[in-house]
Amino acid sequence: MKKIYKYLYYIIIILLFLFLEPLISILKVNDSSNVINKVLELQVNDLKEEVEMLSNIDYQDYNYILAKISIKNLYDSNVYFLDSKEKFANNLAVINNHGLIGITKENYMQSIKDINLSIRINNNYGFLKNSIAYMDNEVQINDIVYTSGLTSIPSMLKVGTIKECIEKNNKWECLVNINPIDNSYVGVLK
Repeated sequence: MKKIYKYLYYIIIILLFLFLEPLISILKVNDSSNVINKVLELQVNDLKEEVEMLSNIDYQDYNYILAKISIKNLYDSNVYFLDSKEKFANNLAVINNHGLIGITKENYMQSIKDINLSIRINNNYGFLKNSIAYMDNEVQINDIVYTSGLTSIPSMLKVGTIKECIEKNNKWECLVNINPIDNSYVGVLK
């Protein structure tokens, strides 16, 4: 029985060595370049996943330029700096994998929370202001809100979904869950 414990002990030591040795080699002070390379590799993989997610957007009919949201304006939380090699014209649509998230103002993006936007819900047209959809006809909770195409912004870009509605003077005011800005990379439609 003592031999079995002795062999089991050696097996455990060997397994620990096999599992811990790679970790110890990464953590060695003299091997800091290995640690830096591992961190960079993880960052590159994260960026690849974000770009893949962005390229899965359902707006294949449009040409867009990839840009990175690099700085969120501290004084105005709905303005974001777009880092790209190209300069953008004003009022271009900015999209992510959810849909429309803003428009360009030079190399900044202004969130759709702060712009007036012509919208379409089902076959009803209206406008969006401060995350409120103003409609002539009744719409339902969870209906999808799209751009109307009646302005310079292309049609059928998803803006968000209806959260709740109230009727005022035969008009409908609906709170919209607008698309979140949760990616570092965005597409700017040409």
